Amino acid sequence: MNERRFRKYFFACLNKYRISGMFILSEKSFKILGELLYEILNEIYKDKDYESAKACMILSQTFYRVSTELSTPRLFLQIAIESHIIWKDMEIWEWILKSN
Repeated sequence: MNERRFRKYFFACLNKYRISGMFILSEKSFKILGELLYEILNEIYKDKDYESAKACMILSQTFYRVSTELSTPRLFLQIAIESHIIWKDMEIWEWILKSN
């Protein structure tokens, strides 16, 4: 995923599931996809590919797994990527705000 075009294609494929309403992941898929998104963010950060970062953020807030905890019935993929350093970079937030 070190090229923008591959990231863009990957996020477009994930987005098809979002559009069709398929949001729930198994525990195994949640773990794998969470790790994959984190690694993709590493490439995004190096490349300053803010468009892909925005797509990653949106998709991470879409897909979830069902939690056994009553206080949190859904665990969104966002928890897998929220600690990434990219979210502390002010450039990305400026870009996101300007792009809307």
